[in-house]
Amino acid sequence: MQNINNFQYFLATHQTLFILLIVWSIVWKGFALWKAGKNKSNIWFVALLLINTLGLLEIIYLFAIKNKDEKSESTSTTVATDVKTETKVETVVEEKKEEIPTPATEVKIEEAPVAEVKPEETNQEEIKAEEVKEEIKQEINQ
Repeated sequence: MQNINNFQYFLATHQTLFILLIVWSIVWKGFALWKAGKNKSNIWFVALLLINTLGLLEIIYLFAIKNKDEKSESTSTTVATDVKTETKVETVVEEKKEEIPTPATEVKIEEAPVAEVKPEETNQEEIKAEEVKEEIKQEINQ
């Protein structure tokens, strides 16, 4: 009974401190939960929701864990063999497509007027893009 009275006295004398700690915790928890939900990190979302550490776990997630996830996604060269594979291949193909010289980029404006695009040239570009796409798929499957 004495412990309860001491705790009640402590709460009564330090109300401002508790209010600040609650606000601090809610702000960090809300921001971390929002980022975890946005990044589709289900495990982190549940952990952040259930574990109360006065914002410490949330700060660790926001500044340490989240940054590692972003760096690994940006420097990723491997492609997963699931639904995301096709999207990643399409992205790489688009990047490679930009590297393939096209007749329009090789023509200098000073030397010649704008050339008409012939159906043969368009087909060649599409064929090159498809070849690059097939090469990437083969590399992924190996």
